[in-house]
Amino acid sequence: MAAGVPTQQAVAAVADFSIEYTNTISTIAAAAYVARIRVLAEAEGDQRTELMNTLLSGYDESDGRVAKLLKRAGYLEQRQTYCIALIQPVKAAEMEQPDRARRIIAALTDALAGTTVRILAGARNAAVTAILSDRRRLSGWTAPQEGLSTRLHERLLSLGPAVITGLSADHPSTSYLPRALSEAATALDFASITNRVMAFASLPVRALLVHRGADAVRATPPPWAEALAQADRSLIATLRAIAAADLNIQQAARQLGKHPNTLYARLTRIREITGRDGQRYDDLTELLLAVDCWQM
Repeated sequence: MAAGVPTQQAVAAVADFSIEYTNTISTIAAAAYVARIRVLAEAEGDQRTELMNTLLSGYDESDGRVAKLLKRAGYLEQRQTYCIALIQPVKAAEMEQPDRARRIIAALTDALAGTTVRILAGARNAAVTAILSDRRRLSGWTAPQEGLSTRLHERLLSLGPAVITGLSADHPSTSYLPRALSEAATALDFASITNRVMAFASLPVRALLVHRGADAVRATPPPWAEALAQADRSLIATLRAIAAADLNIQQAARQLGKHPNTLYARLTRIREITGRDGQRYDDLTELLLAVDCWQM
């Protein structure tokens, strides 16, 4: 019995050593595995960033390296349609928090789960930029699907009231994505809490003209623009009422609750300031466009 005690101690010591050795090896292996996963994730993130920058900045179609990158990522497949969504928190300052962008991308991925829409997303210029693509048609013999941006609209609304989204029009190839990015940025400018998902294709022509031309008009305005914009507000209200009434002064007066003679007097004042006649369609259009650009 006395000889068995050292044997038991030796067995216990070997067991303790084995456990400690196994734990040490497991820790080292786990650390190596985590490090490897991190390296792979960073490499994948770099590739996605390079791909996104290439697509959004425009590329030379004769560049073999770029063509190889796009082909490997599946962006040279036939019969695809593309659009871009720019998603931003209502409180834009939240984009300074890295986790906020990740949560938006995760919510977007969840919103499109179960669809065939492909997502390439990342944070750029204080917004989440998502390149969205899907098959336009299954084959050359089948009818095209409903527009991608149309199908995305309801799903993007599911992101909730804390974010607003600008959505580009549909485009037939990746070469149009720089244009799509500009369209999405314009649509985002019109998005609001009451219109959380704004599609570029749904923007009124007049709104686009003012948005695109406002800087140019303010830089070199008509000589009368500032004087009209700073005059009595009732003058501009009168012009808008006349436009809404299709140049019918009687109807415009009823809308404003004024006597028609009051409107004629205001039109005379406008003519004195601008040299334009608010009862003529061309002049009325120019007056209102100039004022809208000046006040934007």
